[in-house]
Amino acid sequence: MLAEFPSIQIPDSLSQLCSLNLKNSRKSYSDIYEIIEADPFLNLLVKDVFAPFIKKGGILGMLTALGWEGVRNRLAEAYIYFCRYKKFPSLIELDEVNDVLDIEKRFDFLYSELNSRVFMLGMYLKLCQVNFGDDPEFKDQDFITIPSEVDEILILGKSKSLNPDWLIIVVWSFYQLFGQEKTGELLISSKGNMDLIFEKITTEDYDKVIASLLKYGHAVNDTQFFVSRKV
Repeated sequence: MLAEFPSIQIPDSLSQLCSLNLKNSRKSYSDIYEIIEADPFLNLLVKDVFAPFIKKGGILGMLTALGWEGVRNRLAEAYIYFCRYKKFPSLIELDEVNDVLDIEKRFDFLYSELNSRVFMLGMYLKLCQVNFGDDPEFKDQDFITIPSEVDEILILGKSKSLNPDWLIIVVWSFYQLFGQEKTGELLISSKGNMDLIFEKITTEDYDKVIASLLKYGHAVNDTQFFVSRKV
């Protein structure tokens, strides 16, 4: 069960960046810039990792040159590398982040351009794998593999989501409890309304689902889902 995954948190500044509702506009770059400037450590890391680009035009110039995804991917690579080797890389080669990008591409039918929430979910799963993949407590646990049945259930939906990471987590949790057929029926009959779904399951199953959601919400520092439970 997802509820049994380890308790970790991805860096708060990265979760903020991945949660932005970005558009191809100067305002979006300004929003990214403000988050970087507000975090002293992230600010230093950005100036180190992106030194050649910043020298040519500052942080906004770097964003223009690399694009949001280019910056995001390199930051994630640096964080994952640090978790594995306990030091930041001297050269960003985009090796560690490939698993995260594979997950993002796999579920690209769920979200619109510049939505990075599936990337954030992939980052969480990757960090679980890096930090606990060899831990005896989690023996034989493959953190980063999402069952293919989750894709098949999600394809039943007809629209994109602003919160595709939560949609994946919800469907994955229900699939673990009920299997593919019943999960699909619950989502279609409720039109994604969590309150309607929770009315149709037992208290025990409800507790298991909520435990999984809380685990992920804690990991990405996101409480909004619990304020408005609709996927």
